Formats: sequence, structure tokens, C-alpha cells
Amino acid sequence: MAPRDPLLTDPSQGSGWYTMLPDPPPATRLVGDQTADWVVAGAGVTGLGAARRLGELFPDARVVLLEAFRAGYGTSGRNAGFIIDTPHLTEGLDQAHNQRVSRIVRAGRKQLESVVRDHQIECEWSEIGHLHAVVGTRFTHALENTCRLFDQSGDDYQWLEGDAVAEIVGTNHYSAAVRVPSTVLMNPAAMCRGLAATLPANIEVIEESPVTRVTPGAPVRIECAQGTITTPNLLLTTNAYTAALGFLEGETFPMLACASLSRPLTESEQAAMPGAREWALTPGVSMGSTLRRTRGQRILFRNVVRHAGDFRIDDGFRRRLRNAHRKRLAKRFPAFADLELEQTWGGVICMTRNKQGVFGRLAPGVFASGAYNGVGIARGYLDHELIVVDIEESRLEAARQSGAAHTVNSKTADAAERIRELTGGGAGAVVDFVGSPATAALGIEVVRKGGKYIVVGLYGGEITLSLPLLPLRHLSIRGT
Repeated sequence: MAPRDPLLTDPSQGSGWYTMLPDPPPATRLVGDQTADWVVAGAGVTGLGAARRLGELFPDARVVLLEAFRAGYGTSGRNAGFIIDTPHLTEGLDQAHNQRVSRIVRAGRKQLESVVRDHQIECEWSEIGHLHAVVGTRFTHALENTCRLFDQSGDDYQWLEGDAVAEIVGTNHYSAAVRVPSTVLMNPAAMCRGLAATLPANIEVIEESPVTRVTPGAPVRIECAQGTITTPNLLLTTNAYTAALGFLEGETFPMLACASLSRPLTESEQAAMPGAREWALTPGVSMGSTLRRTRGQRILFRNVVRHAGDFRIDDGFRRRLRNAHRKRLAKRFPAFADLELEQTWGGVICMTRNKQGVFGRLAPGVFASGAYNGVGIARGYLDHELIVVDIEESRLEAARQSGAAHTVNSKTADAAERIRELTGGGAGAVVDFVGSPATAALGIEVVRKGGKYIVVGLYGGEITLSLPLLPLRHLSIRGT
């Protein structure tokens, strides 16, 4: 008997979303020594969005999307299937910050929705919203805090109590909930597979090719299990696995979230289960349980989070998880005490201590986008658009021809206001190719908290800088 191919994707460790899909065709792997104009490592939602945009910007370039497993199998295909506009809101950060991030996330969701619809990606896309719920009145304050954040950010919501919650989820287990109408539900593995299958023609999706080493430089050298590839530009969208490649060590940490998905409910079970035929619920307090009744009439239950950097779980832990999920599900729905949970799995979430994502240059030729703290589907899909500001229309036209997503003529428009509008409050990075007092003032004004202002131009002059801006806004200013 031939030994098992160690690079072959193992369906026994797949999510329930992935294992219900048809088997994909054999993977194209990275073999031998190759070159590319751009390489994106990680075919999750962020990597898929970045690769699509690069393919659109540079139609004559060779863009390679590397994935350690198969599209839809990794972290982005292991979540509970929510695209949520709101959980990024943080009490510890100011109102302006939360409003800015809300705009970014809403724009990302709109862009993702457009791709799904334009390419008719079958992923059970459902715009029904979700409930953010608590058990017992002693936790009502958590929902009240959430509502205050919604009021600040301008997000819509609806307060529900008692029977109004039960009418939706079919159980009196929950005492109160906030309904968030903007949430989209979907099968995340099917969505990722569909996004990969509909990329522009100049993007090569190379799977079952885990990156083992990255050597920054000009060019960057990327070593995989069966070959190498060199490129001037590498974008890492590898989230919690980035540290294993020698980047962001100590800046991010992984958390393993575990879920189970049931077999489809029978017609009699569907008829006996009160409430709406499709709904979704997240816990109002940390470490609670996430539930869904899917469009395909399955029950998803997610609970149990622990510190771990690998999604793979052994058979003993899987049995304990499944039993724990079944008991907690039965507590909410006694009729489902014996419901078969077909698949139980883990998925690694990339967290940061300051709850901020990572976006920018890590080393010569190496960039990163990710670490969106478990709620990055919409935000990660957007974090890669280029805005060009100039006073000459001919240069702006050249920028548009070269692929700039937006251009702003600062002679005829308020550039700072327009940049804040396009970015949802501020740019992640500003590159100043002039280096004058006026362009420096604009760049520092519009860069977002935690962002970078980079000076390339040598026009000259001086600026007056309020030093408290640096620590208060966590700004990084550098020349190159």
C-alpha cells in the first residue's frame, strides 16, 4: 500500500461546510523553481480579495495565489458563516474610530456581495440579519453596552425580549437579544471556493503548496514543499500562521474555536421545530455559544475556545467536543437531544492584543494584511485599494490607467475629506512622492490611527508637528 501523500488535503479535518461540497478537481501544486510578478500567500477571504484586485490592476502580470490546502478548507472556510458589520466595535476605542471601521466593513461587505452576485457564486447567501443574545437578566447590561456602540456608529438594530426572541429561534432559552439586520449568512467554504474559481484569468491558484520559508529581498524567495518561487512582491494573508514564517512574532496570537454541524433536519423535525426556518445567533457575552439554523436546514453549534495554533484535532478531543455540543444544544432544544452532529472541527482565529488589524510592509518586498480578530470577512476583503491625489489631471488619468481605485484632484476637491470618505475615516498608509510641507500636512492628517506616513519625495521644506500625535494616534513616520 502506497504511503499517504502528506500534502493531500485531509477531509476528516475539514469543516462541515467543506465536507458537504463536491470533491474539487486535483490541485495544481508549486513544483520546481518559478517566478511571478506578485505572490499572495493564503487563499482565505483576504487573500482572495487581494489577488482579485491585483489581477484587475495588472492584467498582464503573473499573479500567483498560494494555498497550503484547498480553497475553502482553511480558516476562512471554518467559521460560523457570518458576515457581520458590527462586532469590531470596541468600547475602549473612541467614537470616531468605531465609525471609521464601520464604514470600512460596510464597504467591504458591499464589494464582496457584488462579486458573489456578479459571478453567481452558490454559497447560500442570505441577507436576513442575526441576533446578538443573552441568557438571564444579569447579562442584559452587555446588550445595553452594544446598543450604545451602535448608536455611536450609526448602525441599525432592534431590541427584542422574551417571546419576541423565541418567535425567531424557537426556544425560550434566551431572555433578550439585539437584532442586527445588516448581517449576511452563507456557507463560507462554498463562498471561498467560488471566489477562487472566478478569479481573473491571469491569476494562478496553486494549492496544497504550504510555504515553509520566506527570505525577504529583491526579489523575495518563497520556499514551498515541492518548489520555490521568487517575486518582487509578496503579500502574506496567512493570519495566525504568519509568525511561523518569521514575521509578526509576539504581535499576534492564535485561538481555536470549535464547531459542529448536524445532518439535515427531516421534514417532521422541521415541522416540529418552532420559530423561523432560518436564523443565526451570536452570544452577547464572551465565550458563549453561536448557533444557526441554516437555509439547508442544518443546525450549527459553536462553543469551546482555547489557545492553539493548529486547527487539527485528534479523535478523542473531537468526541468530547461533539458530546459537549450535543448536550448544550439539547439544553436549548430538548427535542434535539439525539440529533446527529455529522462533522466537528476547529478553526484558528488570529487575535491581536490591541484589537487592531495588520496592514503594511513587514520587510523588503514582504507585505501583510490580516489579523482581524475573528471578524475579518468583510474588512479583509476591502483592505487593498489605492487612492491617488494630485493637482494635475493628466497624472490622475495615468494613475487610473495604471489601476488606481480612486483619484482625487486636490485643486478642485477637499482631498482630506474625500480620502476620509473613501477609506471610512483614514488611510492605512500614505506614501508622499512630493515631500513638501503641504503634502506632508495632508498625509499626516488623513492617515488613520496606527497607520504609516512614508516620505519618498525630496521637494524640501519644514513642517511643525505636534509630538503628542505620535503616541496618541500610534503613527509611524519614515523616509525611504
